[in-house]
Amino acid sequence: MTRNFSLIQILLLVFAWECCARAAAIFIDTINTQILLNGIVPKVNEQFLRPAEAPWHLGFSTLPNIGGGTVNDIKVNVDLNENGGLVFDVTKHGAKADGETDDAQAFMTTWIAACRNTVGPAKFLIPQDIFLVGPVTFAGPCKSFPITLENQGTVKATTDISAYSSSEWFSIEDVTGFILTGSGVFDGQGVSSIKFSRLNHTIIDGLTSINSMGFHTSVFYCYNFTATNMKITAPHNSPNTDGMHLSTSKLVTISNSIIGTGDDCVSIGHSTENIIITNVTCGPGHGLSVGSLGKYSKEKGVYDVLVKNCTIFNATNGARIKTFASPIPGLASRIVFEDIVMYNVKIL
Repeated sequence: MTRNFSLIQILLLVFAWECCARAAAIFIDTINTQILLNGIVPKVNEQFLRPAEAPWHLGFSTLPNIGGGTVNDIKVNVDLNENGGLVFDVTKHGAKADGETDDAQAFMTTWIAACRNTVGPAKFLIPQDIFLVGPVTFAGPCKSFPITLENQGTVKATTDISAYSSSEWFSIEDVTGFILTGSGVFDGQGVSSIKFSRLNHTIIDGLTSINSMGFHTSVFYCYNFTATNMKITAPHNSPNTDGMHLSTSKLVTISNSIIGTGDDCVSIGHSTENIIITNVTCGPGHGLSVGSLGKYSKEKGVYDVLVKNCTIFNATNGARIKTFASPIPGLASRIVFEDIVMYNVKIL
């Protein structure tokens, strides 16, 4: 029997099919994102998610016009990636990529657009070019979950000291579900560093950082922070160029990385607990250190640290716990150094 459909019925059927297809796509992408996070870090604890950062939902009124539009009065230009998320390319938001023009404003504009994205995951893309960038702050909370910063280029810090109000160059703060990846390079050019503050459930995979003036990377007030496959280098005679400094953070894992600087390869500061460091090659530098402790009157101790299967070479120190010569009491407890290989190390 042949059945005739009215135009309205056909439109309703098409709309229903579109709803099912979109819902399925979002559901699959949600599963893929959770597999990514669960494969590297523990499952996201909902109590750490702010309402604006909770996993997204299907909302047709918020779907953007792919290829252009505005997000809260910021003009955006986006593409779809292979997983269905949105890609925010800095070169499509004003970055010159000539290695001479300061692209800081374009980077900030791109971040704001990506952070405010309400349609699933977002990727902040730095393509294969050379970018000169002054100090930037990538702040949350973000509606995108997760939000990925992928660096495929060479990002150089401006050497104009007057541009810096603090020692940080890139500052990422107040974000849940942040991922940093890519084969590109962050070149501090002797002036600045990267700071991660108040992040929950973070993955750093493939970071390359060179020539920072101070700490290459610092991790403050972070929970569930995983860093792997990093390459961090600075001249052996450059002071205070710690590879990664931790403070006031919990559940941090550093693995499969090569760090050679003029100071500690990894330093674990006060009020920090549940730290695992494995398969790290350290040298040159000052070794793998807990401390320095005892500087601040209200600081808490360091607890539950495991450093295992690491190699230290051409270093002034090996594995150590260091303190300030002060009357302030401190505590370092349940610290384990295991299977550490050292050669040409002055002080074990």
